[in-house]
Amino acid sequence: MPRGLNLRTPLIIIGTVLLVFLSVMQSLSTSWFEMRAAGPLQRPPAVPVQQIAFELHDSLIFIPVQVNGSSTMWFILDSGSDSIVINARQVAALGLKREGRGTATGWSNGRGAGGDRISFVRGAAVGLSSVEFRNQTLVVASFEQLEGIAGRPIDGVLGSEVFTRFVVAIDYTKQIVSLFEPRNYSYVGNGTLVPLTIKKNLPGVMATVGLSNGHSVSGQLIVDTGADNALFLFAPYVRKHIPSVSDSGVVASLQVGSYVLKNPVTAVSDASKGFEATKQWAGQIGGRILTRFNLVFDYSRKVMFLKPNGELGRTGL
Repeated sequence: MPRGLNLRTPLIIIGTVLLVFLSVMQSLSTSWFEMRAAGPLQRPPAVPVQQIAFELHDSLIFIPVQVNGSSTMWFILDSGSDSIVINARQVAALGLKREGRGTATGWSNGRGAGGDRISFVRGAAVGLSSVEFRNQTLVVASFEQLEGIAGRPIDGVLGSEVFTRFVVAIDYTKQIVSLFEPRNYSYVGNGTLVPLTIKKNLPGVMATVGLSNGHSVSGQLIVDTGADNALFLFAPYVRKHIPSVSDSGVVASLQVGSYVLKNPVTAVSDASKGFEATKQWAGQIGGRILTRFNLVFDYSRKVMFLKPNGELGRTGL
């Protein structure tokens, strides 16, 4: 060893660094095992892109909408519609250009009577507060009949465009709709997961219909926030399973997931054409049932979550 070279000091420094490193690693390892023992790590709740207060009329959700920067109009949020529909009266008031002509066979999957005349507005911007759907084609239709039934003005219908783009959480209790980006969303809560079937941008669930004769039959039902009813069964399903098309009392129960609802008020169809004559769906579950839950629609993962609210146990479905 050359004179003047002392290895003692470097060795002491290296030894000290190693001791500090081992101490830190032991601390991290202990913390990790403590966290593992406490349970799996929980992701924080997702932050909504937008929260929108809505008006609940009977069982229909009315949300504030702007078209091409207009003043606020009130559209029905309708998971059972594959179109954005605007009232012809509002098209005239806004001076929008109508194009084309057609005949509706059910412009919002049965909302319009067969034979209704429709037209279109192209390139429209539809706004939900800070969220905007650009370059939309709007179906223009008359709402006179529906407004008479609903007992209030209806400016339009906003359907699958919202549900396909966002995870949509509907809190009927607080009357808030929350929109989440699907890629960042993770459900946090104690709701029940129910698989969704998506057909032509419409959500359906497998449900069990219990008949008064003691038999049970299953079928895919559209989950329809835009239907102001409880349970509506379509004609092919009725002809196959329901003894009397005029007897809505034959349905004793409806089971969705783990939830069983007794004696739902049930409408049945005898249609030979139009959407109610489809064999793709057994029928639809409407707002008078859905309002008993707070809902999350997640089309990207083909699931929905049902969480009963204070209305679940109330009589008179």
